[in-house]
Amino acid sequence: MNTRDEWPRLSPPRRPVGADPRGGVVLVIVMLIVSALTLLGGMAFVVSKIQLRGSGYYRQGAEAFANADAGARYVLHRMAAAKDNGTLALHGANVAVNFTAPAGYAFDAVTNLTRVADGHYMYRLSGYAQTGRATIQVVVAHDPLFPPFAIFGNAGVRFKPNARVWSYRSSSTLVPTAADDTREARIGSNVAVQGDGSITAGAIYLGEDSASNPATYPAEHTTSASVYRVPRIDPDPLGITGGWLAGEFARVAASNNNARAVGGTVSGNSIELSGNVTLVAGDYYVSRINIGNHQTLLVDASAGPVNIFLTGEALIAANGDITTSPALPGNLRLYSNSSSPIEFKPRGDFAGFIYAPLASVEMAPNGRFLGAIWANEVAFWPGGDAFIDMDFLEDFVGRPLELV
Repeated sequence: MNTRDEWPRLSPPRRPVGADPRGGVVLVIVMLIVSALTLLGGMAFVVSKIQLRGSGYYRQGAEAFANADAGARYVLHRMAAAKDNGTLALHGANVAVNFTAPAGYAFDAVTNLTRVADGHYMYRLSGYAQTGRATIQVVVAHDPLFPPFAIFGNAGVRFKPNARVWSYRSSSTLVPTAADDTREARIGSNVAVQGDGSITAGAIYLGEDSASNPATYPAEHTTSASVYRVPRIDPDPLGITGGWLAGEFARVAASNNNARAVGGTVSGNSIELSGNVTLVAGDYYVSRINIGNHQTLLVDASAGPVNIFLTGEALIAANGDITTSPALPGNLRLYSNSSSPIEFKPRGDFAGFIYAPLASVEMAPNGRFLGAIWANEVAFWPGGDAFIDMDFLEDFVGRPLELV
């Protein structure tokens, strides 16, 4: 029998010669490091995927904004063209339109313009790029003559006794009477207004001459009109001298629609309107207007307004006539860059807008006057009443539409 000392002894495992006694700990640490690196790698992949997705969203958003910006400028161009051809009138609190994106553009249709101030309209435009969308709010402005004068004479305005200037809105009626008066007509001068206290039920603006002397109006304290004393009024807001309108004269001198005139005498790049003449929609570069007895200048604005750029004098004799059809002030726009006089004494109604900041204008129609006059001096001797279309004055675009 074996004694206890003879039983087999169980010996602990021997490490190989040269083995590190911390090997087990190292293995655990290595496994932890591998696991951590695996986890970090997965996290890096997820973060990278999110970053790539985020950069994609950013790129689509930027493209959508660029498309919205391009669309806003395209719509502005369409609005300006529609104003020029008479198919868009900017008046009223809301104006229905339909400007859709052409090929190469990516934006939703613009269907409404909202007035936010005089001469300022707002619209919202949404551009898109794949899933990205960007909406911008756009305000466009067209600078009306301000204040929107029915009659302005820098050096003076004279009215025949008992002359009456009414105001109306063509959006409400096309054949105004005294009952349609909106009490908004404005008359202004930097030097003097002459006439009795019943000239207008609207307002009279008295500015200052170039030496800062205030304008005078003898009936200032007895008139029923509102009288405002204001700083000097810009006598040439459209820039006939070195401004926007000077550029328009140069443009029309180089390229015009004189060939569309029926009648008149062409000389070089200008035309003289004399005898019986018919003008259709377009821009005309005119050296002189001379419509004599029993002769007619017919303005056919059925396809759009007629713009006359006049470089000399203009005369409509007492038995002559100038007829605008349809009879709206905006359908005939006469601009003069000359100091030569303009004398219109048509035997019937006159409908049109005259802008002649260097010239004297004498207006004496035997019928109604439908329009507005801006000149250096104005003498107004109506045989009938004067009716001022406030829609035209407030919406009148001299300078082009622009983003603000």
